[in-house]
Amino acid sequence: GVIDAVRSRLGFRSGLGALALPALMALTSLAACAPEASPAAQVAVAWSVTPSPPVEGPVKLEFSLRDGAGKALDGADVEVEAGMNHAGMVPELAQATGLGQGRYSAEFELTMGGDWFLIFRGTLTDGTGFEEIEDLRGVAAR
Repeated sequence: GVIDAVRSRLGFRSGLGALALPALMALTSLAACAPEASPAAQVAVAWSVTPSPPVEGPVKLEFSLRDGAGKALDGADVEVEAGMNHAGMVPELAQATGLGQGRYSAEFELTMGGDWFLIFRGTLTDGTGFEEIEDLRGVAAR
């Protein structure tokens, strides 16, 4: 058959090489049939933190979500992850609360001074996911 002809042409006679070709062909056909991941939504995040400038300790994050046309995105399920830019720190997680008109808030603890990042991760009302990463630099130590 086709596999034998390809084996012969490529010089696969026996052993592992004889098994590798059918396995490779099977994996290739599976990859071709795999469903495409749904695209991430284009979401613009504008945010501010209190206290400003940020200081180690409890902070309140307020932010807005807008689509590519600038329309407010209400009703999204949003989690905010705050992490440090070096290994070994456990990230802080906060579930955001909707305030209406595309505005949200979340509260969490910045456990030490330094540079942090914020990951806004969520799902819009139509089921589309999004993720936006922002820098939160210069958190002052107490």
